[in-house]
Parts: sequence; C-alpha cells; structure tokens
Amino acid sequence: MRSNNRLILLALMAILVVSFGVASKDAGEWLPAPAYIEIGTANAFTGPNALSGEIMKRGHEVAVEKINAEGGINGVPIKMVYEDTKGTNEGAVAALNKLIYDRKLMVTFATDYSSQNHAVAPVILKAEIPAVYGGSAWSVRELKNPWMFGIRTNDKGNAGIMAKFIVENLKHTKIAALYSDDAFGQGGFEETQRVLKEVYGITLLTTQRFARGTKDYTAQLLAIKKSGATCIFSWCPNPEDDGVILRQVKQLGLDVKFVGGSSYGSLAICVKIAGADAEGIFAIVDYTPTGTAQWVKYLNDKIMAKYKEAADSDMQWPYDGTLVVADALRRAGVIKEVNGKKMMMPLEEARIAIRKALLETKDFTAGTTKPYGCDANQDLSHSMVIVQIVNGSHKVIDVVEFK
Repeated sequence: MRSNNRLILLALMAILVVSFGVASKDAGEWLPAPAYIEIGTANAFTGPNALSGEIMKRGHEVAVEKINAEGGINGVPIKMVYEDTKGTNEGAVAALNKLIYDRKLMVTFATDYSSQNHAVAPVILKAEIPAVYGGSAWSVRELKNPWMFGIRTNDKGNAGIMAKFIVENLKHTKIAALYSDDAFGQGGFEETQRVLKEVYGITLLTTQRFARGTKDYTAQLLAIKKSGATCIFSWCPNPEDDGVILRQVKQLGLDVKFVGGSSYGSLAICVKIAGADAEGIFAIVDYTPTGTAQWVKYLNDKIMAKYKEAADSDMQWPYDGTLVVADALRRAGVIKEVNGKKMMMPLEEARIAIRKALLETKDFTAGTTKPYGCDANQDLSHSMVIVQIVNGSHKVIDVVEFK
C-alpha cells in the first residue's frame, strides 16, 4: 500500500513539473510576428477637444509613414491604434484599459492632458506597460510612475523660460496670471509665479482662474484690466479656449503684452480661431514650422502636402514621440528572425525591454527641433522655442534649453 501511495505521489509530482514547465514555456514563448506592431494612443476624438485629437493624429500618421518606409521594426511595419478619451478623465481610463487589455499592446501613448494622465497613471502602473505622454505638468512627474515617460518639456522648465522672457526680454514687472483649473493650468501658473517671486522678487498683481471649456472670460479679463497689469501670462492646454481668450482680450480693450504656453502657438487651432487678434502675442512652443532644420522642414512639407496647412506643436510631439518609441522598439529587440521567419518577443518581456530602452534614450536627434534623452524624471525633452505671432505665422525669437 505504501509502495502504491509512493508511486501515486511521484506520478502527481511529475505531472506538476511537466505542467509547470509547459506553462512557463508558453508564458515566455516567441511567436510569429503579426502583420503590424500596434502602438496605442489615447486622445480626444469626440467632445470639445476633438479637433486637438485629430491634429495630434496627423503627427502620428506622418511618423508611421516615415518609419515604415525605412523598414519598420526589423522588417515589421507599425500601426497606430486610436482610442477616444472623449476629453474626460473617465474616458481616458476606459481608453487605456481597451488598449492594454483588449488590444494587448506592448507600448502606448497616454494623453496630452495632465489631469487625464493623473487619472490613467494607476492603470499604467498596474499593467506595467511603457506609456509616453504629452502632458507637461510637473505634478505628473511627482507621481514617480516608473512606466511613464514625458515627451514634452515639463512645466518647471517652461515656467522658468516664460518668467525669464517676461522680465529680462520684455522688461515687464506689472504682471497678471490667467490659467485653467486643470493640472496643466494650475501647475504652469504655480511654477511661473514661484520663479517670478523667488528669482525676480515680483508679486503678481492678480491671478485669474477659469474652468476649461469656458466661453466667456469677461470677468477674469476685466479684473486683469483693473489691476493695471501690463503683461499677462496664461496657461491652458486647450488651443480652442486660447483662441477665444485672445479674441476677448482685444474686444475688451486690454493693452497688454501676452505670453502663453504652447497651445497659444497652435497655428492650426488657436491662431486660426483668434485670427488677427492673435497678432503680436508670444508663445513657448515645442515646434515651429518656420524653422529651417532638415526634419522641421520634412514634417511641415509632409503636413502641407497631406492636409494643406502648416504643422504645429500638437503635430510635432506625436511625430517626434512616435519616432522615439520606434527607436526604443528597435533597440529593445522585440522582433528577431529565426530560420527565416520574423518572431516577436513575449508581451511582458517586451514591455520590460521597451521600458529599459526608453530609459537608455540619449542624444536621439532624428526628431524635429530638439535632441531627446531620458533624465531622472523620465522626461525626454528639455528645450523650447519662443515665438511671436506675426501675420498669422511664427517668428522665432529664441531657442532655450532647460535642464
């Protein structure tokens, strides 16, 4: 009887060993490469920010064409998979969940909006998927999410650039703030206010906040007019809102210098909405189509040929970001050839390898206006362009690097 029990026990152990071995092999097995490597992106394609989502999509698609023309990822082309956030935090969470769990992607883009990036950060952390995001609020960096990588210069950098320009270049000390009530607006305002106070000893005359999507800024602008400010700085991530603000600044007769964050430099949205009322404002932008560098011209020429309008920052960071991700995919070795067949790395292993490759990004210069390299905050971008709107286009004032 004991002998029989011992035999049964040994048999069960053998089954467990074999089963475990098979499961481990399946979990780490390289499989035939698909027709396309899918890269996710979550942005607003319906709702009040739908135009911004469409503009960003253009940047992604031009990059995809370039990458695939150059051989894709070791011979396998890439394809973007878009999910609609509807411009809300809840929509962003739903979009990321679809990309991660329904599509089972190895890498994705999170959103351009910092508040939404706060909302999706726990989803990204739980899934352990590398996610490149466009939101520039410093508060997103403070999350210390090891899987999130910022593709745009953060607001500490942007705020320092903005404050220095207002005081040292424009020579203004009577300054007012106008900002949106989201993470981007709040973060940009707080950092600019801090630099003005700590570095230049300047206290703002008034600070005016508004809800994103507001259509009437009369109360805020009249308060600024009453304060006696000679310069306004403004942080708001929606170029649609920014265009309306600039129109109302002129309608209410404010005679001030105006310096805005990157979305104020959007030629395709903000400047188009504001028309002549955008003339003379300054913006801190990631990209200007008036630049003469090789890849600046390449992106602008492609956008002009395909969409009949100039490229802008909301196309630039998705374009550059897609190139950075493709570079990481290549260096991560997610595709290899075995006996003449393209094979793809297992999903979890691929996510870890891509994250490592993004962390090791250094002096990547195939983008448009700046080199990319990963720092301790997992930021990849460290410079901005200061432009002025002249005759509906960008006039470059300066290129500033911040580290």
